[in-house]
Amino acid sequence: NNNNNNENENENENDSDSDSKDNNSNNNSNSNSTTLPLPPPPPLSLPPSSSSSTIPLSTYQGRHTTSESLTSSNGCSVIAFILTIYHIKSEHGVTDQAAVNVIDNLSPSILDSIRKICGIDKYGFVAGIEVWGCLQGILPGSNGQDDQFFEVGGNILDKEATGRLGEAMAATPGKSACAFYFCDHLFCITCTPTDGSLKFQVLDSLPATGSNPGAFGTRTTCNSSEALQTHLQQHAMNKFEYYSEYLSTVKETEWSPNNHKDCRNFQAFIC
Repeated sequence: NNNNNNENENENENDSDSDSKDNNSNNNSNSNSTTLPLPPPPPLSLPPSSSSSTIPLSTYQGRHTTSESLTSSNGCSVIAFILTIYHIKSEHGVTDQAAVNVIDNLSPSILDSIRKICGIDKYGFVAGIEVWGCLQGILPGSNGQDDQFFEVGGNILDKEATGRLGEAMAATPGKSACAFYFCDHLFCITCTPTDGSLKFQVLDSLPATGSNPGAFGTRTTCNSSEALQTHLQQHAMNKFEYYSEYLSTVKETEWSPNNHKDCRNFQAFIC
């Protein structure tokens, strides 16, 4: 599990983990004219999907500090796993109000406890697998046993890999959810059976890559597994185009399952 790469704290108002580079990274996707073109499929951009829609939440991680001087800054892994468990345990899934409450009120103290258990400093990143193990005894209604989740991963630009994610979530009886790790950041994906079909929702405690300072986290609703695939690939392409070091990797190297540091890798913890 390579999601123990450290995320950097952004001490500005819009705190983030890997996305803290947004305010000082050059958007320079054309900086190297000699690089090879991105091999198809997919193209570097995708047409907008009519089967998905994105709305802002009214907060983002790190926006507020509690009376105990605790914050959810750099706490995407904890937020994602709490939202995953909340979706499974609650009758109606994660409402906007519930998501905001997790980000602003519930996660800071849990994040602080997990960091102390793991010996991580106040603003350090906690790997997903460590979060899951520590949640037992901390989060009410969760026993955090390892056998309660399984993993799906691969190349986020590979439709077969992201398709396996949708299939695995759809095959889980009733509601399912996962904490999704990609490029040193985690967000939550939920799956709910609705009128004979499936509705996927992506709950991200960070603004979209390239957003203006002060932008909020997002909820994206995808009305099919195919719409989820398109959203995840577009999310990845936006990030690759924004960070020149990622774009160079995508253009110049082939993805290999043996290269655990490849920026195209994703890992989903499904329960």
